[in-house]
Amino acid sequence: MNRVVSDIPLPLPTEAEPTADLGAERTRVLVVDDDERNLLAVATVLEDLGEVVLARSGEEALRLGFATRVSADPLAEALQMAHEIAGKSPDAIRAGKRLLNASLSQSAAELLLAESVEQKALIGSPNQVEAVKANIERRAPRFSAPA
Repeated sequence: MNRVVSDIPLPLPTEAEPTADLGAERTRVLVVDDDERNLLAVATVLEDLGEVVLARSGEEALRLGFATRVSADPLAEALQMAHEIAGKSPDAIRAGKRLLNASLSQSAAELLLAESVEQKALIGSPNQVEAVKANIERRAPRFSAPA
């Protein structure tokens, strides 16, 4: 977190002015900082990209719907999550990433079909079988390189 060096009050916008192209889809950008001067400076730079939403803390970002939770030690939790993901089937992780990327451009019906295709490819694959066996045998899985 940054330390405030001066008590100069600065006006803090709550969101950026709309751009001239009102028909274009706008991106929402969240800026979190406890120093209002930093918020103002970054918001000014980003305002052409889309709607800039300002938050002074993680708790405020959570309240605004930009976060699902707040962590006292985000680095430790991110490393723990990375470790958990690394222990999953690499084929399934790659399939999930493809579906996540597809969700940016495909309809719900297209995504449902894509998910079915991914599941069909995964079920019975060597890494899926290894994941089930390792779980039953209560041991760490030994996955092969992704297909």
